[in-house]
Amino acid sequence: MSAAPISISRHPQLFLDDHLLVRTQNIRRRLLQPRKHPANPVLDGEHPWETRMLQYPVVLHEPERNLFCMWYTAFGEGRLMERGAICYAESKDGLHWQKPMLDLRAFEGRQTTNILLSEPAESCFMSVIKTPHEPDSLYKGLYWHRVKKSWEAQYPDLRANLVTTSTDGIHWQTPEPVIFGKSDNPPSLVWYEPEQKYFAYLRDQAQHPDLFGHIRVTGISESADFENWIEKEMMILTDEDEGYPYTQVHALTATVYGDLLLGMLSVIKLEEEGNNFLGIMNVQLACSRDGRNWHRIADRATFLDIGPESWDRWFVHAGSLLVHNDTIHVYYHGWPVKHGHGRKNKGRTPNPNASRPKGGGIGLATLPADRFVALSLESPGTEAIVETKPLYLSGTNLLLNAEAGQLQIELLDEKGTPIPGFTAATSRLIPRDRLRHRVLWNDRPLGAAPITQPISLRFILRDADLYAFQIE
Repeated sequence: MSAAPISISRHPQLFLDDHLLVRTQNIRRRLLQPRKHPANPVLDGEHPWETRMLQYPVVLHEPERNLFCMWYTAFGEGRLMERGAICYAESKDGLHWQKPMLDLRAFEGRQTTNILLSEPAESCFMSVIKTPHEPDSLYKGLYWHRVKKSWEAQYPDLRANLVTTSTDGIHWQTPEPVIFGKSDNPPSLVWYEPEQKYFAYLRDQAQHPDLFGHIRVTGISESADFENWIEKEMMILTDEDEGYPYTQVHALTATVYGDLLLGMLSVIKLEEEGNNFLGIMNVQLACSRDGRNWHRIADRATFLDIGPESWDRWFVHAGSLLVHNDTIHVYYHGWPVKHGHGRKNKGRTPNPNASRPKGGGIGLATLPADRFVALSLESPGTEAIVETKPLYLSGTNLLLNAEAGQLQIELLDEKGTPIPGFTAATSRLIPRDRLRHRVLWNDRPLGAAPITQPISLRFILRDADLYAFQIE
């Protein structure tokens, strides 16, 4: 039985999974790693409220102002030693950052700070998105509020994730608790247009007989109106083949990328038997096309690794991802010590010889747009084939994001037969920009093809890497 036709958008079509494919031959998926910037960390602590650590950077680019905006969590000395605050920074280039001093939140007598939120008792790990379909609350935020024993009398019901809105990303409305229970890892918020829903990806907890304590897993909640949220549903993204329960997903950070959701998984790999805290953390990738079902990418290869610099030597955690000027910007926070530093004996007993860790910072890593995964030759020197399912195509040009040495493309009819005049032998690639090529067949573009029904694309690779295609 032939595959059912698929409608595709004008967004780049990535090869992160097999959603578009019906056949491959001599092909392997190769994950590309972003390059860490040599100037890292691009942001570190300098004020009293942020001298212990900075965590979970969320960055948006504002094209109207040609400005990168960052929201991050700071932990400092004194009053904030155990309490977090959401802070704000700006940049013209995404690399050099300024922290505007505002009069929104004071800190121990200092009236101007870059703190945006610090209550009811603290604010941790705010995920920020823009929602142009709701301009009266253009910015939306979701953050975590812990309740420690010393706070319980004053804030008995605020062990929760809170939501808030803003018209400018600076002045935020009074937050409302919406999802209750332990959730002390960074949450992630998206508006996913195909489902017409907000999704929140949060910390959830499982039990396992081989490891004492709560196992870190992912919880999913959703809302149609940003006010009413369903109870978290548990999702376990690791398995025993990967080392579960000693391999756990610490957080899932989701980003809308074209037609799908791209997830950066901050994965902790525990190192000591019975210790549910001590381990290294790096970042892997996953993707989803409905917000609920997630698939690991490229056989769980590491996307963003630890080190080698001292500030992120043992711990890297995903913050956010955006595309600007054909470059993917990945912002993350790093730490010079391992997760759970200073805990032992099943993770419950402090190590008296370990000092309270400080340091780390916020880093930037980049890679070219759409180039997360390459379809490459499994056996060099032998022809490789990638064939899509039937696609509903309506456009003038076919663009390929590729490193194209020898790469040919043909259009196939509903029977899988090459369409006359649009065969591999007549195809050629014309460079469009530094990443993409336009496909022509005897100098004719896709729009000249006699397309009346869904057609398939067949890519024939002899010396090439294929990252994505796009109908323009």
